[in-house]
Amino acid sequence: MATLTVRLFGGLSLERDQVSLAAPTPQTAALLFAYLLTAHDRSHHRDFLAGLFWGELSTDRSRRNFSNDIWSIKQLQQGDGEGR
Repeated sequence: MATLTVRLFGGLSLERDQVSLAAPTPQTAALLFAYLLTAHDRSHHRDFLAGLFWGELSTDRSRRNFSNDIWSIKQLQQGDGEGR
């Protein structure tokens, strides 16, 4: 099983089995990823997170941005994004 190493201090830094990975893009995806890692001990409703990160946008647009950023984060799990 692959080991994911995450460093949050000094900027988001990711490694899988000691190979550097690119942080999720756009920046909101990286921030969402860091938020979910630091708040892993509680559940979050999708609409709450969409409002937290994209509160200035319409509900539909904030949900779409949330879904896009979750997709970007999931790419880390599937092995995309290597070679930073």
